[in-house]
Amino acid sequence: MGKIQEWYDAWLIERANEARENKMNSKKPEDEAPKVRFPSDIVKELRARAMQCEDSERDFLTGLSTWPKESTLEWAAADLIQSHKREIDHYELMREDFRSLWFDIRAAFQDLGITDD
Repeated sequence: MGKIQEWYDAWLIERANEARENKMNSKKPEDEAPKVRFPSDIVKELRARAMQCEDSERDFLTGLSTWPKESTLEWAAADLIQSHKREIDHYELMREDFRSLWFDIRAAFQDLGITDD
């Protein structure tokens, strides 16, 4: 019985060492560069999934869907992303307008000989 126990202990140690070595050699998901996803790509993918939902619940006889795409969470998420993107774009345009206005005022003061030193 002692030989079996020794063999089993050695086998467990060997397996633990292999697992540790495999873990050290394997690529971790944190090491990979994050994938850049644009909002338009996310919206397009969500809309496609909503269409899959609608098409999967289509009645064969009438051709009407019992699960309209507008009632899916994917469609609502895509709408939400688009509305937030529009809001962000609006504020970015306002920032650019303010920045160009500030440069115009600064140039006008410099033309008058007033500097902002």
